[in-house]
Amino acid sequence: MPTVSEITADIKNTFGSAFVNQKQAGDYLGMAKDKRREFLANLPQYKTGKEIKYHAIDIARHLDKIKTHCPYG
Repeated sequence: MPTVSEITADIKNTFGSAFVNQKQAGDYLGMAKDKRREFLANLPQYKTGKEIKYHAIDIARHLDKIKTHCPYG
């Protein structure tokens, strides 16, 4: 499994920024709308005008936490 820093770097390289919106995060994670909302629900949000964005490091840490504690894989 990739490390937190590798995931963070990949998100930055994929989208050209360390900040991504909900759709971009869902696309990166391969999640449908409902699942991505659930995944992002407790992460810090950064408002940029009308759009809410999420920092790549927060996404990577949350993904690592879920994968680390998942009994199925």
